[in-house]
Amino acid sequence: MSRAASATKSGPMAAQPASTNKTRIHVIYYSMYGHIATMAKSVVKGVQAAGAEVRLIQIPETLSQDVLTKMHAPEKDKSVPTITFGEAGENTVEFQDALTNCDGILLGFPTRFGGMPAQVKALWDATGGLWMKGTLVGKPISVAASATKSGPMAAQPASTNKTRIHVIYYSMYGHIATMAKSVVKGVQAAGAEVRLIQIPETLSQDVLTKMHAPEKDKSVPTITFGEAGENTVEFQDALTNCDGILLGFPTRFGGMPAQVKALWDATGGLWMKGTLVGKPISVFFSTGTQGGGQETTTLTSLTNFIHHGMVIVPIGYSCPLQTNMSEIHGGSAYGAGTFAGPDGSRQPTQLELQIAEHQGTYFTQVATALKIGRAAMPPKDANPPDPKQDAEQPKTERPPSAKT
Repeated sequence: MSRAASATKSGPMAAQPASTNKTRIHVIYYSMYGHIATMAKSVVKGVQAAGAEVRLIQIPETLSQDVLTKMHAPEKDKSVPTITFGEAGENTVEFQDALTNCDGILLGFPTRFGGMPAQVKALWDATGGLWMKGTLVGKPISVAASATKSGPMAAQPASTNKTRIHVIYYSMYGHIATMAKSVVKGVQAAGAEVRLIQIPETLSQDVLTKMHAPEKDKSVPTITFGEAGENTVEFQDALTNCDGILLGFPTRFGGMPAQVKALWDATGGLWMKGTLVGKPISVFFSTGTQGGGQETTTLTSLTNFIHHGMVIVPIGYSCPLQTNMSEIHGGSAYGAGTFAGPDGSRQPTQLELQIAEHQGTYFTQVATALKIGRAAMPPKDANPPDPKQDAEQPKTERPPSAKT
């Protein structure tokens, strides 16, 4: 994948399918609680019944053992080889081998707010090199999924005197970090309190070095999934202790990157309580090129927000600069955006930063209006009208012209 973490301007070329005498199918899955693992074994039986060779492979876990223990997740099946992004060793399969050395892929995973979990997203985020070569062009794939059946209950919105907005972002090469600062200016211009927070990195420093990713801005606090310490913000605090969220991230194949998906995957507890129901959210983004996802990046992220019952606030065409045709610029009705260029060298332009600032202001005005409106609503325990009292009131006869 390009340093812009998005689409490059050259497209893939069709690749040759795997060439073996017998059809070879890879059943690749991620399973946290065993449901998909059980289904995968039945899928394997079906493949074998069709006379094909089959290989069962599991996608690696990205959560720490401490987190998995708290989530009561059982131990993974050690008899099934696991994908690795390094050199294959004992009971591991190199990820390119898993995806290419077969005639078809059956992919299984549990849902996370209507989409794939971060663990699976991390696998596909790593396929930029395969995309450039067109290695997977024409390869058949099918998906199996699992979901829970219980739903959340509505919760109360945050209640503070002054509107509080959190600008939360993930940035690998700095484009989104730059945009986020302009968004902050817009929030401040609308008279609200604002907090700039970054989403933690999930890639190792070794991988980031190979990708030429610069060091993160240490002056901006980072979300943590444990207890908050120095320069960190507990993830529930980041998402709940505010009246609205402005979320920024670069595209990965037209969707949010695994780092951002990992944050939303961790919100199951908030979803069960309905903590984010009614909370406004808006998205800003970066892509490599004009066709790299200036609309789909937001569009494909909506399942996370919709499952939470959040209020999605696009900017529409509320900013005249969006229709400026004198220069190439990012952004769409979905939100402010920038182009990083195929090699990541292009930086956000002044026009793009102005649209980002406008989004901060516009979103804050909407969030403030919601806050004021909700504060003016009668409390839920207010006495409802007494139907007996209404019955005792004299009824006024309607005029003949009003009768039907």
